[in-house]
Amino acid sequence: MMSVPRVVAISAAWKLLRPLRLTLKPDIGRGISATGYVDGAWWPYSRDLVAEVPVLAKALRGMLGGAERISYNPVAWEPAVREFRVDGALLRLGGYRHQHADTVDVLGRVHRITLLVIPPGATQAAGHDALARASAANNAEDPTQLLVAASAADPGNDIASAGGNQAVN
Repeated sequence: MMSVPRVVAISAAWKLLRPLRLTLKPDIGRGISATGYVDGAWWPYSRDLVAEVPVLAKALRGMLGGAERISYNPVAWEPAVREFRVDGALLRLGGYRHQHADTVDVLGRVHRITLLVIPPGATQAAGHDALARASAANNAEDPTQLLVAASAADPGNDIASAGGNQAVN
């Protein structure tokens, strides 16, 4: 039986050909706390964290003082290694079943942010609406409300449709 390597080094240069779909609430980058459940939204192209996270980590590097850890709900993502390197810096991934399935937390040396994760298969209209809603300055909706309002909810995600933070057996 083949085990998943604990540390892998990857090059994300090919990811630069696709635009990063990320929005943040105003003032997040200046260390000011946002209001509401999420600090912004991220719309990855797949449910493969190792393939998607490097570009996200690079984009948030300056604001967070370097992305050091990303926590996520493992039911919502493909199996992932626990840590890998992005441009030589170690990035740890932590799967937590209690975390809302439609969010990721990105922790850096300076700040921590919570991002709404828009399902990769969302339509262009729904995805862009969810990006805009989640990054609105005074938005306080929870992830499920945001995705339903934007018609971007993933009907195949039982956790999200049940409220998002239930434990899965």
